[in-house]
Amino acid sequence: MIRTVALEGILEAAKKGVLAGYPVMGFKAIVYNGSYHEVDSSDLAFQIAASMAEKVMAEASPTLLEPIYEIKVLAPQERVGDILSDLQARRGRILGMEQEGALAAVRAEVLEYCKALPGLTGGAGAYTLEFSHYQEVPPPLAQKIIQSRAQEG
Repeated sequence: MIRTVALEGILEAAKKGVLAGYPVMGFKAIVYNGSYHEVDSSDLAFQIAASMAEKVMAEASPTLLEPIYEIKVLAPQERVGDILSDLQARRGRILGMEQEGALAAVRAEVLEYCKALPGLTGGAGAYTLEFSHYQEVPPPLAQKIIQSRAQEG
């Protein structure tokens, strides 16, 4: 009983997050010294106690993470320079380039990429995008995001 109610409270606190309201992921919570008494204990009491995990999370040096995707862009050779510049402007990391028939194939890691491609390739490009991993948001950008979300809320 205690374990289930405490888990619910911890998961609820994790949904709200401690940085800019984003959910917390990749954590482990251990509840010590929980006890239940018929008169003095309630589900709400255990949920409140577990939600105090927010304070602990804030003290654990949390960081914002952003999703990174692996992309493969196929485009005419004469458009590769524009594509490379655009990827780098989006904080992309170029992984390599190959020739595939008459087209160049650029592989990179990037946050997102789709709206700019038709304009950059004159409509002659295509891409595949696949989730790769999460990585830490650079600290100056993380501060801007946190401040912006605080002003919204």
